[in-house]
Amino acid sequence: MFEKIKRFWRDKREWRFLREKITRGFSEKETWCLDHTIAKFVLPRLKYFREVRGGCPGCFNKPKEWYIILDKMIFAMEKIAIDDDFPDKHEDNKIQEGCKLFGKWFQCLWW
Repeated sequence: MFEKIKRFWRDKREWRFLREKITRGFSEKETWCLDHTIAKFVLPRLKYFREVRGGCPGCFNKPKEWYIILDKMIFAMEKIAIDDDFPDKHEDNKIQEGCKLFGKWFQCLWW
């Protein structure tokens, strides 16, 4: 933690990023890897949504189907948020599937 503070005080860009965050609500730094930024924002909220959600969209016969879809979305957001390495082809397909499901069911993420 102390290293982060030291870096903040030494790096002039951090001051600019702080000013941008105050004036605009986000900094330029957050747009460098926008997918990563969005995934980090969505992930904890998606996990909480899955945990407390009492039901599912009416088009599902069983809530279990909805939770499988949510799990796929969560998997994709976790992998994007980590951003450590390049996924293999199988994992990349699962990430793409989770992102497509997120887009498809985006307007059903309410309770």
